[in-house]
Formats: sequence, C-alpha cells, structure tokens
Amino acid sequence: MAKVTYIEEMADGRPTRKPSQHLLMVAIGALAIFAVSLTALLLTVRTASEAPPSAIMTATPAASPTSPSSPIQDASPKPPTSSSFPADSRQTEVSDKQADAAAKLRLESIKVALTVVAGVGGLVALVVAYRRQQIAEVADAREHRVAEYNRQDSTARRNTDIYTRAVEQLGGAKAPVRLGAIYALENLAQENEDYRATVVDVLCAYLRMPFEPPPLEAEGGNPSDALERATALRSVKEDRGEDARGVDASSELPEESVGSEAHEELQVRLTAQKVLRNHLLATQSYIDRGIHWKGLNLDLSGAALVSFDMSHCSLRRADFYGARFYGKAWFVCCDFEGDAIFRRAEFREYTSFQEATFRKYADFNSAVFMNFADFQETKFLSEYSFNVAHFDSVIYLSSIRAKHGHDFMTFHLATAYTDASAVRRLPPGWRLEPLPERPGYALFEEKESANSDG
Repeated sequence: MAKVTYIEEMADGRPTRKPSQHLLMVAIGALAIFAVSLTALLLTVRTASEAPPSAIMTATPAASPTSPSSPIQDASPKPPTSSSFPADSRQTEVSDKQADAAAKLRLESIKVALTVVAGVGGLVALVVAYRRQQIAEVADAREHRVAEYNRQDSTARRNTDIYTRAVEQLGGAKAPVRLGAIYALENLAQENEDYRATVVDVLCAYLRMPFEPPPLEAEGGNPSDALERATALRSVKEDRGEDARGVDASSELPEESVGSEAHEELQVRLTAQKVLRNHLLATQSYIDRGIHWKGLNLDLSGAALVSFDMSHCSLRRADFYGARFYGKAWFVCCDFEGDAIFRRAEFREYTSFQEATFRKYADFNSAVFMNFADFQETKFLSEYSFNVAHFDSVIYLSSIRAKHGHDFMTFHLATAYTDASAVRRLPPGWRLEPLPERPGYALFEEKESANSDG
C-alpha cells in the first residue's frame, strides 16, 4: 500500500481528515450495506421456504363421503378405477414443486453463506487496511515531530552561533568589524523576538563602555561658550564634593584635526544608538511593519551618548543615571512607561523633553543642564523630582502638565546660573532667589503665587 503523507492542516488552516479516518468511514458504510443486503436475503429465503397451505391441501386425495345411514365404512380393497389417475398426477406435481423449492432454498442458503463470507472477508480487509494506515500515520507523525524538532534545534544553533560571533566581533579592534556585528545583532533580533531584549542589553552595555568622544564644536561655533559651560560643570561638581578631574575645559574646544580612531569609534556608537532608536520608535508605520520592539528597558547608566535622539520612542524603563549627553539630546514626544532615571545626568547641549510623557516616577535629581532645557508641554503622570538639579541657561518649565498637581513636584536645593540674557520660565509656584554666597547663582524657592517668571 502506498504511504500517504500525514497532513494536519490545509493551507488555509482548516483541519483535514487523516487517511485512516477515511478508511474507517468506508468500512462503516460497507458494513451498513452488508447488513441491509443480508437482511434482504434472509427475508427472501424465509418467503421462499414457506409453502402456501392450498398447495398442500391439493396434494392430499379427498375422502369418499359416507352415507349418514351407513355408520360402518367398507374397508375391503377396491380395484383402481380410471378416476384415481388424476390424483396420482397431482401428487407427483406437488412433490416436484417441493423438490424445486428445497433446491432453491439450498441455492439461496449457499448464496447467503457466500455473501456472509465475502462480507466478513471485506471487513477484515478494511480493518487490516485501516490498521496499516493508522500505523503509517503514527510513524509519519513521529517523523514530522522529529523533523520539526531538528529544524528548531538547527535554527537555535544557528542563532546561537550568529549571536556568539557577533558579540565577539563587537569587541574587535577594527571599526568595520564592530559595525558588522551591530547589524548582525539587529537582524538576529528582528527575525527572532526572543533575542530582542538580549540584543538591546548588549548594545546598551557597549555604549556604557568608557569612551571620550572627540571634541565637538559648540553650537554657534563660539569656543568661549564651550569653555564657559565646562567651567560651570566643574564648579558644580566641586560644590557637591564630586570628582571634577574628568572635566577638562579644553576638551570642549573645537579642533581642526582629531584622531581617526576616536572618530571611527564614534561612528560605531552612533550606529548602535540609531539601531536602538529605529526599533524603539513607536510610530504607527513602524508598528504595522513589525519594526517596533515593544516593552524593552534601556540601561545606559554612565554612558557617553552623542547626539542622542529618542523622539517618539516608547520605553518601559529608562536608566540614564550619570549619563553624559554630548551634543543635542532629543526626547520629544517620548513615552516613558516605567520609571525614568536621569539622576546625575549631564546634558551639555540643547535638551528637549517637549511633549514627553512620564507615566511613573521621573528622577532628575542632581541633573545638570548646561544649555537650553526645554520641558514645554511635558506631562508628568506621577511623582517627579528636580532636587539639587542645576540649570546653566534657558529654562522652559512653566508649561509642565502634572496630573497630581503641585504636591508631587520638588526642586529642593535646585540652582540656576543667573545669566541676564537667559530666559527662565519656571513652574507655577516657584521662583529663583539669588545666592549671596555664590554670585551668579540662584536657588529655586517655592512661593504662593502661581505666576512665576524668573
């Protein structure tokens, strides 16, 4: 018997019957037909075996009527007469008919016996075929499961090899090799959802590695602004008792020539940042195309981030504790689903959280904003804090939208650099009070009036 391939579902997803099920249905149908045929034959045999009573009565000669006046019948033998020959002929005819009926009965019995034998043989053949097909399907299903397991195991091994090789290449000495590793990890995570969180963690770990970016030209090309910002940052660190040795004012100055190795590493890091943004971008088109990776955490604590952009992205939890942002930092319309930690973060250029949404705790304690800090239309749906934060330039905080109101907002010991040209729009109920002991600096203080413009 030819082996029938076991198929569980059709292409459109509808379940199909197994071949053994078809054989079983045929066997049931054949058994029903056989039962009907056997019943009909038995009825025919029964009808043929029953002789009509009239035929039997005609086969018996009629008795001579006796005279009622003669009580004793003459028992003496009489010679045959010519009238007795028709009776003998009728008796012979009845005997012949009975013999024919018996012959027909035997013939019908033989037919019934042959039919029963044929039916039983057919049923046995169908049962054997059904059993064989069932065994074949079980074996085929086992082969199917083994093949599927082997395929999954092969895919898992291949993905593991790709991941291991890419991680090794990410620590390579040449920038092109590291770039290839980043793209290999991106493709792996895009094709395998189980690897997405791992790949994001690897890219974040790479960005957390020690790195000093090449000197960036200040916005507007004015070297004195870069020196002023670096000096202010060092002063803030020293006032807090922190180590200010890593703040080099001269590193903020633009240079005509920089080391190629630093620029190559910068390109690798910008690529890693771009990969993170592309797959955390929560626009409808990215979601529909399956590019968006949902529900991922970012751990970029202590990372050196250059021209960092997370606009229109969705983050479950974001940890930027102590991160250093070189160049502009964009978080426009960013949705922080979990806690957002920016404690001790340093924003060295223009920083925008315009229309961003913080659904959980937002921690900006001890953060330093060395340039424009834009929080226009920022929504805080839970507690947020700017304790001991420092603002060196323009501050746009007046249009902050807090769900729980003023009670969940704190600026304890937050300070600002009092540059006469800097615009400061503070949250309702807060003002800047100059610090006599630190000329050029002012302290955030709460006041009763809802209108505050520093």
